[in-house]
Amino acid sequence: MAKPKWKCGLIVGIILVSIFGGSACSSNDSKSSGTEESNSSIPDDQGESTVTIGVICTSAQEATETTVNAWEASDKAAASRCAEDVVVESLFSTSGAKAEWVFQGCVGVNASTEKCAFTYEGGAALFTAIGSDAMGWKLSELSFQAD
Repeated sequence: MAKPKWKCGLIVGIILVSIFGGSACSSNDSKSSGTEESNSSIPDDQGESTVTIGVICTSAQEATETTVNAWEASDKAAASRCAEDVVVESLFSTSGAKAEWVFQGCVGVNASTEKCAFTYEGGAALFTAIGSDAMGWKLSELSFQAD
């Protein structure tokens, strides 16, 4: 029998608070949620076409959601944009095609580190994101927590 999603969220919340303590909770409403973009010309059989490529992930949340969405789409290259190789390899060691993960949010540990979580039936995936809004965010660690 599947557990209600709110129970998984509650479990992840308790885990995050127990790991980082209540003082880790912070809010920065001034964060940008956009992606820096660059146009690149890539030749094809018909000449050249312009492709818009996101250069950096501008928040820990964007890095986490982008990486998980890429995993679900089996797009390793897209996942690598916002995650280090160790995270990509760990995530792609199984298929994400039928994953039913629910994003639970990110908690600031300090100015350059945030912990982000996704829950799924049976547990949670906990990501560590490092960076800054100006320089971009990348996922540096991934761990799994069983219910």
